[in-house]
Amino acid sequence: MAGELVAHLHPVSQAHWVNNKLEHLRYRYKLMPHDLVVDLGAYQGQFAEEIHNQHGCEVICVEPTDSILRLQHKEWCTIINKAAGVEEGIARFGGLFYYTSLFETNDEWGFKEFPTFDVNTLLRQDIALMKINIEGMEYDIMPHILESGLQKNINHFQVQFHLMDLDSERKYMLIKKKLSETHQIEWRSPFCWESWYRIKQ
Repeated sequence: MAGELVAHLHPVSQAHWVNNKLEHLRYRYKLMPHDLVVDLGAYQGQFAEEIHNQHGCEVICVEPTDSILRLQHKEWCTIINKAAGVEEGIARFGGLFYYTSLFETNDEWGFKEFPTFDVNTLLRQDIALMKINIEGMEYDIMPHILESGLQKNINHFQVQFHLMDLDSERKYMLIKKKLSETHQIEWRSPFCWESWYRIKQ
């Protein structure tokens, strides 16, 4: 329906990413076993598990659905079974089994309510890598982090920015302008995946 907000990726960027087998970039970081990774939108924990397998680091997995609970007995994994947000509360989400979005409007798939928490409560410590794949909520979460100044505690951001509507590009540019004060783009496939690293001050 017109006017609905549905999170999706740029089809050209996504095809380029797949066809050129660029998924390996998502794990190509200089991480140590003592480093901490935060995974927002962890789903079943595939990224968390692979980043741990390759680098031995600790991972905090943030995922509101039960799909992440398969990792609940892994010593290297801390699970926050809530949705990343800008405040404590309850939010209504929709979506298919493989994703959950605050902006999903197709009631054919049903809706569920999940608790949310202020993601900034996690960021008052050194974070080696923060991966963000939260189906449109990045346009709320990233400004929230940037307004607090807590991005200075994060060495790398890996973000999947989604196309939500005609305003997505403008919102992205505002985030990019502010984030560029402390971080620099390492690689980018527009509205698919991108990585930023902290500039040494």
